[in-house]
Amino acid sequence: MKSEELCKLLGIEPEIEDNYCLSHYNDCPAGTQCCCPENCSRCRNYAKHYEYYPNFEKPENFVKLLEIAYKLNCVNNVMPHQKTNYVHDFISEMTHYIDKNPYNDVVLEIIKLAKETEWRY
Repeated sequence: MKSEELCKLLGIEPEIEDNYCLSHYNDCPAGTQCCCPENCSRCRNYAKHYEYYPNFEKPENFVKLLEIAYKLNCVNNVMPHQKTNYVHDFISEMTHYIDKNPYNDVVLEIIKLAKETEWRY
């Protein structure tokens, strides 16, 4: 997913959700009817870790990303040619631009502004 890749390049932290298996075990060493992470290491083997990144194809996030690019006057650098699917292509081109120019002053400012922006997850 391009949004996740772009978030990682921008240093945007994901929202994290951990879900644990709450299966019943008769042989639970903690002696409880239901094993949980605090009582038994067995459930930790079934833990699910989810990371949610902002989706830049959502209008509210895309507009914020585009505003950052306009603020820094770099829209033409990121996307020099008109594309068919503007949202998807802009995200792809922005990802490519940041990946290929990680120490560019404009890219560093994009990263700074992206970290300061409140994104919708």
